[in-house]
Amino acid sequence: MPDFDKNDWCWRLFDGRVWSTKAAAFVDADAARTWLAGSGLTQIPPSPADESGESSEAGLRAALKFYGLEPGGLASLSEAKAAKLAQIIERCDAALLPLAVSYSAMERSTWDQQVAEAKALQDDESADAPLLRAIAASRGILATDLAGRVLMNKAGLEIVSGAVLGQKQGYEDRLDAAEDVAAVLAISVTYALPGM
Repeated sequence: MPDFDKNDWCWRLFDGRVWSTKAAAFVDADAARTWLAGSGLTQIPPSPADESGESSEAGLRAALKFYGLEPGGLASLSEAKAAKLAQIIERCDAALLPLAVSYSAMERSTWDQQVAEAKALQDDESADAPLLRAIAASRGILATDLAGRVLMNKAGLEIVSGAVLGQKQGYEDRLDAAEDVAAVLAISVTYALPGM
């Protein structure tokens, strides 16, 4: 018997429909036959049984959940929305992560102070700015030049973050408006950075 591959497996329900874990959907007879031909099996295995012992959608849904697989069209509307929201958030974080990856956590924790001191130096070159003055002195540059760079970096980060967060909120608006599972599954979450 071939090894079970949870990411590429088919199960047959009692009514003859075949679920593909790879497609996260019911597949037609041709797709089921193609999978079976490459599986080394002689027949498509029955779906995991539900509490009554029948190969039903409830048993299939429980198996998908157990294996951490996408329930696709088997999900309830609230389950589909929760999964899509998690995807929206995860992909948003992944899009924004490269912006901060070249900075240490400690450095990122000083960004608010750096911006405040940069604004103060922009208004008054003699303003109290101990952090920026220390950084500038260590780098051998003027504190006012560093202040300009800090504010330029902040502006760039705001543009990129704003674009990505706007896309995220747009996906959330579409998700809120979705009235059925098919509409939720039709939301394709891809973030584009400005200028790319």
